[in-house]
Amino acid sequence: PASEVSVKVRSEHPVLVERAMYWNDRSDGHACIGTPTPDTTWYLPEGYTDQGFETWVLIQNPGDDARNVEVTFMQADGTNTTRSYRVPPRSRFTVSMDESLPATEASTRVVADGPVIVERAVYFNNRSGGTDSIGVRGF
Repeated sequence: PASEVSVKVRSEHPVLVERAMYWNDRSDGHACIGTPTPDTTWYLPEGYTDQGFETWVLIQNPGDDARNVEVTFMQADGTNTTRSYRVPPRSRFTVSMDESLPATEASTRVVADGPVIVERAVYFNNRSGGTDSIGVRGF
């Protein structure tokens, strides 16, 4: 209860994995498909922090070593805001876009010094709605 967690799934056979989240007595929720492998660079095409929207960048480090991670918020006017974090091994780490960039819109790039998994969650209308998406791998 009241904990941030992430899950690593292994199987001998192909499986489909998703992360579902529910709130408001389970009347609202969203789900996000898992990814088969971590990567070092991820992109999240949208985020918004105005008019009651909350944007969260979720980072999972499935490895046995801590990861240094740079999160860059890229605003429409070309301004970039970068924050650095250290994500412990076998853990989940949450970044609030609202804390770095209140009342704005931005896409996000996450670059790590080792493989991680990245997704983005957005909540709106006093959390009566929300959406979640796995990041796009860099190339």
